[in-house]
Amino acid sequence: MKLFFIILSMLFLTSCQDNILSLKEGNLNFRAPNAVEEKIAKLNYSYEQQMSDRSYVESVLLQVFDAKGTSAASYIETEIFRKVEFGGACDVYEPSDLGTATIEFSREQCYNGIGVVQGSNNNPMRYSLTTKVCERLVIDKDRMGAVRKKIFSDNKWNRPTSASIQKAWALFFPIHPADPMVVDGLLEVANVSAGNENAWQNIMLTLCISPEWQAI
Repeated sequence: MKLFFIILSMLFLTSCQDNILSLKEGNLNFRAPNAVEEKIAKLNYSYEQQMSDRSYVESVLLQVFDAKGTSAASYIETEIFRKVEFGGACDVYEPSDLGTATIEFSREQCYNGIGVVQGSNNNPMRYSLTTKVCERLVIDKDRMGAVRKKIFSDNKWNRPTSASIQKAWALFFPIHPADPMVVDGLLEVANVSAGNENAWQNIMLTLCISPEWQAI
């Protein structure tokens, strides 16, 4: 776990001149440098490592970003819950509407071959899908506003500290605190970011895209 965050932090730092993540007129202005994408995709994947299924990943993202009932929830469902890469049980039988024109238990039906992939392992495609969702979540002002309230008592983004980074870490890893080397790496990511808000976007993106919180 520690190795992933140390390497990712280093890649952010070496790519800081590429404007890793910024907000421009409320729109997405994100481009992960190719070097980051390629190196992270090759990060010592253990294909034997079993990962949590689509229901768990979806529930964590909904909880961390308070996304339930928002437009972000639909996006998470489309890109996570309905993707075969995340596996998970589903109802292989034909859906029934019981004559009401409304499908009963619609979320239980199988999508895109999920029915034949009950489990999932750690792989670059799964990582890519998670990254895609996380990138969108961290530039959503409402979703990041919900995160801010969990970290700070006021309504502004304060400068990241070791204590506040531990609070952000706990959103994804509630049992074990972050290793000091990981905290230092995330503080360095904050230092090269364009202001406090941008720093927290980069920190939350780093935590969100980690496959470690999905590992069984």
